[in-house]
Amino acid sequence: MTGKKHEHIVKSIMPGSIAEELGIEPGDKLLSIDGQEIEDIFDYQFYVEDEEIVLLIEKQDGEQWELEIEKDADEQLGIEFGQGLMDEYRSCSNHCMFCFFMDGFRHGAANEPHSYNADFHMCHLFFYVFS
Repeated sequence: MTGKKHEHIVKSIMPGSIAEELGIEPGDKLLSIDGQEIEDIFDYQFYVEDEEIVLLIEKQDGEQWELEIEKDADEQLGIEFGQGLMDEYRSCSNHCMFCFFMDGFRHGAANEPHSYNADFHMCHLFFYVFS
């Protein structure tokens, strides 16, 4: 893995899930799937769709586990992460209406006191749905 190290902290595990069977616990970190660094929830959902995947998990004591999983394509792992979209705010260059609207909020065009972590993702959803 290169660049910024992405560590997505496990918030909870669904009872009876694949993750529970494998011993993944809250506080563990997901480092990669199939050797690919996971940027956000879109990467995560894309890579876990495969029937055979390899997770790299870092346990709370620092030990790293490489877990080979065989599952149905639509079967979820049962992992919930601490951050809803698993990353920090980023912006894009699509110049869609969503970005135009959100940029107005961020630059004082409206009385909106918050910056949304999901802006980048919502922009891409907007872009793909309405393009």
